[in-house]
Amino acid sequence: MVQAALDGVKVIEFATMVSGPYCGKLMADMGAEVIKIEPPEGDPARACGPFPDSGPHPEQSALYLYLNTSKRGVTLSPERPEDLERFKRLIEWADILIDNHPLGFLEGLGLNWDTLLELNPGLIYTSITPYGLTGPRVNVRADELTLLHAGSLANILPARSVNIDRAPVKLGGYPAGYHGGLYAALTSLSALIGRAKDGRGRVIDISLQEVIINLMAPVLTGSRYHETTWNRVPDRPPAMGRMETSDGYVVLGAADDHHFRALRELMGKPEWAASDEWDDRQFRMHHLMDIAPMMEDWMRLQKKTIFTTKPPGKASPSVLWPQPKML
Repeated sequence: MVQAALDGVKVIEFATMVSGPYCGKLMADMGAEVIKIEPPEGDPARACGPFPDSGPHPEQSALYLYLNTSKRGVTLSPERPEDLERFKRLIEWADILIDNHPLGFLEGLGLNWDTLLELNPGLIYTSITPYGLTGPRVNVRADELTLLHAGSLANILPARSVNIDRAPVKLGGYPAGYHGGLYAALTSLSALIGRAKDGRGRVIDISLQEVIINLMAPVLTGSRYHETTWNRVPDRPPAMGRMETSDGYVVLGAADDHHFRALRELMGKPEWAASDEWDDRQFRMHHLMDIAPMMEDWMRLQKKTIFTTKPPGKASPSVLWPQPKML
């Protein structure tokens, strides 16, 4: 029998949307026993899609299903005394507690760090917040758009054109959430290794802004000292970058071979990009501008919005997983 890397590691995921659940997913997929705590109304990711052609449904969101593979789930509302006691028993059981609630949420339940240590002296508490647990912006609300700008990732996005008056833009999807979840998983496991030496619990403080800044450090210095940022050249890189759709703009970045093949399939494998030569990145680097007008014509017929965010109604978290045996 093959043993998974994290067999025996026990994780409580008290988190919603992307950052915390992605951290939990990474551990669960490597063999950790992860129990996801969902509120009675369900994780908001259930409402975010994309959904099948049948439309929004709390059990069919691709985002939610992807982020929550390999886990078990339990529905709890820790504001209720009986559920708070169940939550505490899970904390006593766990090696790692993942939390991406706003600063002060656990403290409001009577679960500050000292209390968590009393419950479980060896607990690794992983907090994921927009700006960390300390500093002047700890209570500032944020989302993907504001975090990408606060962390300077938006610095690599195409500049505002003199001919286009638009609001600030962001990368598609949830890059801050996914990268934050990855950083949280790596540091949590590092702390778990450290605990093996001294038995002491630890606090992991993940600031999503700092995660983005760390990712952008080479680009920031380059644009500062060498003026290499796209903001000092035309509003898009050659044949990619900002592309106009029928209802707005997107940033296209199909540079890798498998990404370009997927884009070509999406376009219906048109004759002007059907030859095998287009599967080679070096060839595309020299010839992409040859097909740029055709790509732009196709893109203008598409919509920038590919999924709905209409709330699907009340969720049933226990449908996806067996309920864990409460300790």
